[in-house]
Amino acid sequence: MEEETSKKELVMQAALELFSEQGYHETSVSEIAQRAEVAKGTVYWYFESKEQLFQEIMLSGLDNLYNRIAEQVTTVGGAVEKLEIVVELFLDFFEQNQELARMYNESTNTVSQRFKEQMHLIRENYLDLISQIISNGIEEGSFRADLKTEPMAQILLGMISAFNPICQSDELILASKAEHILEIFLRGIAE
Repeated sequence: MEEETSKKELVMQAALELFSEQGYHETSVSEIAQRAEVAKGTVYWYFESKEQLFQEIMLSGLDNLYNRIAEQVTTVGGAVEKLEIVVELFLDFFEQNQELARMYNESTNTVSQRFKEQMHLIRENYLDLISQIISNGIEEGSFRADLKTEPMAQILLGMISAFNPICQSDELILASKAEHILEIFLRGIAE
């Protein structure tokens, strides 16, 4: 069983690298098999199509990030600290998984309706988690009572996404990016 898992992981890693290097449409299943050093049939053993392989890589990566965030926010008490963890883990994910970040950008061009729905559900999970943190912050007095939690969660998620290394080219280090996002989000831009 372990050998099967490792072959599947090899296929997923090879596909991730090739999709990132060449793009989804320019990558063939044969190239994926060759990079993974498996037979082409092995790719189809684990995945019905190149599209399913692409989607599983995306969903798996985003699910893993969500689980990591959800686990780590339980280790701190305050809402501000929890938002810091959310921002830092997202940015760390972008920096550590640039191939997946490139694929995420391409996924807007390579999606079925079912995949769009799955991505929407994942995004909703992130928004719910962030909304709950903001709601807790309102209850504990860390945030203004007049805030609407869902729009604020959408704003924060949008700010984080803007720092995807594929979307911008500055060389700010992770801590500076997180501080910048949190400073603007928590304190606004007004004097």
